[in-house]
Amino acid sequence: MSTTIFENYESFINENKEDFSSPTDIVKLFNSDSMFHAYLESLVDGIDSDSRPGVMNMLNRQREMILTEGANVSAGNFAKGWVVSSFPVLVDIYQEALISQLCNIYPTNSPQITIPKMRLHAVTKSYDGLSETRADNVPTATSLIRANEVTVNVTPGTSTNVFTVLGVDPDTVRMNRRYTLLTSLTVTETTSAPATIEHVLDVSFRPDNRNQISRDIVFTADDGEEVVVKINGNVNYSDGTIIINVIFDESSTSSFTADLTTFTLRLLAKGSMNGRTKVFMSNDALDVTIDPNNDFYIELDQEEIQDFQSIYKIDLLQTISSGIKRQILLNKDYDISYFLKASEGEINTFGAKRTVDLDAYAATGSSFRPATAVDVLKSVIPYISELVGVIHKNYGMYPKYLVAGLKTAALLRTLQDFVVSLPTREGGIGFSGQKAEFTKLKILESVSMDNNKIYLSTKAAPNSLEYASIVDLVYQPLYIIKETTNGQSRNFVKSRTMAEVVRADGLGCLQVDNIDNYI
Repeated sequence: MSTTIFENYESFINENKEDFSSPTDIVKLFNSDSMFHAYLESLVDGIDSDSRPGVMNMLNRQREMILTEGANVSAGNFAKGWVVSSFPVLVDIYQEALISQLCNIYPTNSPQITIPKMRLHAVTKSYDGLSETRADNVPTATSLIRANEVTVNVTPGTSTNVFTVLGVDPDTVRMNRRYTLLTSLTVTETTSAPATIEHVLDVSFRPDNRNQISRDIVFTADDGEEVVVKINGNVNYSDGTIIINVIFDESSTSSFTADLTTFTLRLLAKGSMNGRTKVFMSNDALDVTIDPNNDFYIELDQEEIQDFQSIYKIDLLQTISSGIKRQILLNKDYDISYFLKASEGEINTFGAKRTVDLDAYAATGSSFRPATAVDVLKSVIPYISELVGVIHKNYGMYPKYLVAGLKTAALLRTLQDFVVSLPTREGGIGFSGQKAEFTKLKILESVSMDNNKIYLSTKAAPNSLEYASIVDLVYQPLYIIKETTNGQSRNFVKSRTMAEVVRADGLGCLQVDNIDNYI
C-alpha cells in the first residue's frame, strides 16, 4: 500500500507538472479547492472505505495548518518538497487500521482541547428510607440501578404482613404486583425410623390475576415414594398480607410438615422518596494539551539530496519520509497499547475484564479431552462472547474490533471454527448463520501490545467526540522546522497529535494466561 500511495503521489505531480513550474507554485495546490480535492482523491485511491473518512479529515487539517502558518513557501527546496510529500506520508500512516479504524480521528485547530465526558450517577433510597446506595458508573452491567428485590419468609398456615416483616411504613411504599415470586418451600420429613430429613424445594410461582397461588409440585420421599405438594395462597396487595397453605398427597410411610415458604418481592414508592432512584449528571471533562509527541532531527545536506538523485537515482526525500512514517506509526501503535493497558482498572469497574488460563483446559478429564493445541485455544471463544454482551449492556453498542498482540492475534486466526469467511469482510472474525451475519469483529494486530492481551473496542460515529472510546486528536499532523547556521541546514520533523482512551465503558479486556505454552 505504501508504494501505491507514493506512486499515486508521483502520478499526480507528473500529470499537473505544468502547474508547478516553480517551487513557489506549490501554493496553488493548497489555495485551489478543486486542485486540492483532486490531489486528495488521487492519494486515497484504493484505501479501505472504513479508513477513508478519518484519513480525509486529517489531510484537510494538514492543509488548514499549512495555509494558516504560511508554511507552503518555506525557505528551502527541501522544506517545499516536504510540504507536498507530507500528504502521502500522512496517508500511509493513517490508513493503517489500528489508527484509522480503531480510533476516532478528531482534527482540532487548538493545542488545548476539552473532551466532554458526561457521567451519569444514581442514588437509590432504601424502602425504609434509612439508607442510600450510590452508583457512579451508569449504565453498568455489574448491578441493577434501583431498589431491588427483598426476601420475606412466610410460615404456612399463618398470615404474614410484608410491611411489618420488612419494617417499612405502608404509607410510604406499596407492593409491586409484577414482582412477587414464591421461590422455595422448606419441608421436614419424619421417617418411620424415626429420623427427620429437611427438603428445600426450589419453585418459581407467581400469583395469578386474582392474586391467588394454586400450584402443585412433586418430590421423592426417603422411602422412594413420590409426594405431591399442593400449595394454595393469597397475596393481598392492599394491606400487604400473604397467606399460604400446604397440603401433602402421598402414600409414603413418612409424615411431612411444611415449615417455611420464601418470597422475593419489590416495593414501589407512594408519596415519598423511599424506593426511588435519583439520577443526575456530571461533566468529568478531560482537559488535554497536545504536545509534540514525535520530534525527529534530520541530518541531511541539500547537496546529498542532489547527489543521490543524480548519481544513484535515489530520492532521499522519499526514503527519509518512509522511515519517519514507519516510526511514527510504531510510536502511535505503542501509545494506543499504553493507554489501553492503563485503562484496565476502569474497564474492570464496568465488569468487562476477564482472565482465561489455557492450562486449565489442557488436562484431559471426563468432560473434555483436547486432541490438539487448537482445542485448548478455543477456550477463549466463550469469554469473548461474554464480553461482547457485557459491552453492549454498558455502552448500548456491540464492539467492532479485537485489538490483539502478536501471539493473541495468531490465536484468533487459528480458531477455524470461529473465524469464518464473511462475504465482503475478509480478515473478519465472528459468527455467521445461514442467512444472516452477526457479532462481526475485525482483528487489529498491535506489535506493542502484550502478547497475552485481547481488547474489545467499540467505534463511535464520526465527530461524536463525547461518545468515542479511543480518539486520536490531531492538531499539527506533520510539519518541518528548518534552521540554518553557518550555511548548514538542520531540519526538524514534528507532529502534534495525541492518542487517548476517553471512555472505558465501550471497551473490554481478556487476559490469556500461559499462551506461551501453545504459541
